[in-house]
Amino acid sequence: MLHRISAIVSSNLSVDEMLGEVIALAARATSCDACLAYLIDRPAGELVLQASLLPHAGDLGSLRIKIGEGVSGWVVANNSVVALASNAARDPRFKRFRELVEDTYEAFLSAPLVNAGEVIGVVNIHHRESHAHTARRSPRWRSSASSWAWPFRNPYSRNRPRNCGKKPSR
Repeated sequence: MLHRISAIVSSNLSVDEMLGEVIALAARATSCDACLAYLIDRPAGELVLQASLLPHAGDLGSLRIKIGEGVSGWVVANNSVVALASNAARDPRFKRFRELVEDTYEAFLSAPLVNAGEVIGVVNIHHRESHAHTARRSPRWRSSASSWAWPFRNPYSRNRPRNCGKKPSR
């Protein structure tokens, strides 16, 4: 997976196209039902939904969560992976968005996107049913997520939100 990520981020693809490729790759690698990427808007102190495996065209670029709020905001504030195998919405950090059907799913993995030691966003993996994300794999997810973070370090000057559309076939 790291070789494919490296090929994507070193390609001639636009940042939008890279986000789409990386989201699709993460979905294939995890057999997840949904995948979202949020990037930090530093002046606002918020995470902004930038990419989605499921169609969320109206929410891309506008759905925001404060850093430290919800699981995603907690992951960014703590630069740490969170893996919830079931009943994700019952976690005290969880914040539900009506707009996101993914927030009704059972299992949730959230990993920080890190560039040059700085958290720049978060990638969220969702499963409809319970799904154990093993502790052994969490460091690997952190490494994978960080390896493709660098092209997205300044999204507000270089890209627009990306709806990655249809889920890839498994």
